[in-house]
Amino acid sequence: MDLRTGAAPKPLQPSK
Repeated sequence: MDLRTGAAPKPLQPSK
């Protein structure tokens, strides 16, 4: 579960 992928409740900075 990568929070950085933008799967977070509130994506601050989706590191892609």
